[in-house]
Amino acid sequence: FAGMSASIKAFLDSGVFAFAYPELVESVAAGDESAFRRGMRSLRWQTVLVAGAVTAVAAGLIGPLLEWIGHDAYRRHLSLFWWTLAAMNLQAISMIAYYGNYAHRRDYALLVSTVLGLVVFLAAAIALRGRGPDAVPIGLCIGQGVTLGRLVPMGRCPRKRQGLRQKQRYGDLDSNHLWARWAPAHRHCP
Repeated sequence: FAGMSASIKAFLDSGVFAFAYPELVESVAAGDESAFRRGMRSLRWQTVLVAGAVTAVAAGLIGPLLEWIGHDAYRRHLSLFWWTLAAMNLQAISMIAYYGNYAHRRDYALLVSTVLGLVVFLAAAIALRGRGPDAVPIGLCIGQGVTLGRLVPMGRCPRKRQGLRQKQRYGDLDSNHLWARWAPAHRHCP
């Protein structure tokens, strides 16, 4: 189940991220915010389309594959496949924000997000251990969701019309806001 689900990441790494990332870095280095936004928009659509296509193929093949293998244990634990597939899709979506933040050299923020996701995963897996083997992929989904929720806001530029509160949230002003301490000021924003 994990191998089939991991194919999402394999296709994205080789077919989407390897081509999109250099363009994102180049646009940030040149200070071209509109090129960066176009690159991120393209990365979002490509990621969603590729992950959706691989998910659809995996979902369509799992039944015939289990029939061909013929082991009843796989059928009994089919929920592991769905949870693992969901976790890999959440990871794929979080990679959009990851690459946007990485292009801006927010390495510390990425590290904090990843460690936070790991801690949440471990806590969730332990808390859900009564669900049997499903506890681990469910914990992965929760941990990936926290990582995704932590990364997405940092990948955006504050807009002047969003006001003081929004600027404080993203660290453009002195603020004790949790996110502002982890995310550097948006020097790349117009």
